[in-house]
Amino acid sequence: MENYLADELVKLDLEQEGSSEVADIQDIPRNDCFERTGLITYISDEGNYVLIDGMLYFDITACSVNLNLNDKVLYLCYKKSKDSLVVVRILENQGEHWGDFDLEVDENGYRVIEHVIIGEVQTRQDRYVIIKESDLKFSLDDVIATFVPIQGDLLELMCKVQYDEDNPMDISSNMVVEVLSFRPLRSKVISTVITSWNGEQGSCDKQIFFNKHCVVTGGEPHVGARAFVEAVESNQGSFSWRVIKMDITENAKTITESAPIIDDIEERSLATEAQNNIEVTYPLKFDNVNFHEKPQLTLAITNKKNIPEVIKPFCATLNIAKENTHRPTHTVHDGINMNVPASYVARYRVTIGTCNCLGSLLQMDLPKGHFTHIIVDEAGQAIEPEIMIPMTFVNKETGQIILAGDPMQLGPVVVSKYCLDFGMDISFLSRILETFPYQKDFAAFENGFNSKLVTQLTDNYRSLQEVLTLPSEMFYDSTLVAKFDRSTPFVPKILDVVSEIYEIVDNTKTGGIFVHGVKGNNAKAVDSPSWYNPEEASMVALTVCKLYKNNIQPDELGIITPYVAQIKHLRRLFDHMKLRRPKIATVEEFQGQERPLIIISTVRSTESLIAEDQKHSLGFVRSSKSY
Repeated sequence: MENYLADELVKLDLEQEGSSEVADIQDIPRNDCFERTGLITYISDEGNYVLIDGMLYFDITACSVNLNLNDKVLYLCYKKSKDSLVVVRILENQGEHWGDFDLEVDENGYRVIEHVIIGEVQTRQDRYVIIKESDLKFSLDDVIATFVPIQGDLLELMCKVQYDEDNPMDISSNMVVEVLSFRPLRSKVISTVITSWNGEQGSCDKQIFFNKHCVVTGGEPHVGARAFVEAVESNQGSFSWRVIKMDITENAKTITESAPIIDDIEERSLATEAQNNIEVTYPLKFDNVNFHEKPQLTLAITNKKNIPEVIKPFCATLNIAKENTHRPTHTVHDGINMNVPASYVARYRVTIGTCNCLGSLLQMDLPKGHFTHIIVDEAGQAIEPEIMIPMTFVNKETGQIILAGDPMQLGPVVVSKYCLDFGMDISFLSRILETFPYQKDFAAFENGFNSKLVTQLTDNYRSLQEVLTLPSEMFYDSTLVAKFDRSTPFVPKILDVVSEIYEIVDNTKTGGIFVHGVKGNNAKAVDSPSWYNPEEASMVALTVCKLYKNNIQPDELGIITPYVAQIKHLRRLFDHMKLRRPKIATVEEFQGQERPLIIISTVRSTESLIAEDQKHSLGFVRSSKSY
């Protein structure tokens, strides 16, 4: 009896497996995909599409069947939605129909299954992809994909295909009803070295092809630089792989002198942490701390800048306690509303705050969908978790989210090694630009982006054309357009002053980027890995003196340098010379600000110490976007 029951249970399992397989095959009912006959009633003047029976549109750019007006054709189609028919391909031209009798329509239904098809991209036509040695053609707007293919790429396509019960193993690209998604046939992520580069395209390790559009970060490619690349299998002439993303991680090394032996502060700091069983967030460094006296160290950071009086009435601190559960504590102190409840916040149509601060509104039971629009400024600098906080307040069906920022400028500041390992240094803005419909596609769009979407703003109202040209070519595919008003009052004054300092003749007063070479020396304090250049600092101070002599004011000038030691040295020098100090700071501190004149002190006088900067995350090499 037990053996009998066991046998019956096995039969039931087999029947269940068999029925599930049949269900998988019948994804589309038999009468929803069929071969049908029809009449070519219209051919476009350009010869790129036809109408079948006066109503069914079909693009013939990839069609291998020769067609003429009034031809009777056999075509494959399926019902998509609301009984609308989509013509997949024309299978056969059955000859000209003379019109002396009504055309009989023949139909044969087919089952449809999902199946993988391997194909190579023959060519691109706008957003369409045409597969080699077949009439398979699909639009990138209708499929799910993670990258934009070009000619030669080998793809693994997930398709809905005709299922022939008599020949179940006979499946080819000519039987595809619809392409659902695709991915590269093979892909790899490796560290490699650039072995050739001509300004437009090049190769890595002499076997992987790349072009300038695949460079994500790291600046201009050059021979000898090390890069981290993501590549897909592709036939590109003599190359069998193509780079789709490139991050230049290390410039070509030129050793001119040996680096001095220094006391590694980071290693000493880590040893101290291990010895005393503490954890200190690098790069903070505390001197003369006796760990045996106190188990912890408290830092107090105070913002000494005053809030403008005109803004104070619109500033508030939040009381996150549930409303009406306790005595109101809303007061006004120094013109600022303190401890306001949710009802106070909800009465205003516009609320401004940091991403993290707005998270308090959720604790105050402010309902989701309360805001119709969420606008995130400097979205390229926010880490992904914090940018999700304000986005939770928008209605996903009717709300609008606007991410404003520049992914080519400074990204999120991430100190944790674990967060870096999980890609937290990549902003949500940068990541979403790698997905449909915001991906760059130079085969379909002149500037890479779909003009129907507001993806990249190309008009620049901050810089003269002479200043804008270089970054536009290096980072923005030469798409930026200078819209700065040259008739602005301070422009002629600035041009005259700069021309006088650099002895430029009158007919070439065009402004731009000026490079002043200084034969200086790298120096640093014993207890700091940061560098300064005294000779370069002196030249900066001398240039500022000349600018002040020509009535340039400190608030019209900014000095940027990548090293904190150089900032301190410049400030001491200005104080010693009794010069009014303009703003002297790092790139991060100038982010989002502008000045009519910017002086950049690079500090470095030799390439031999670049590895030292990389080790301590110093200078412009700390982030390629600092450039």
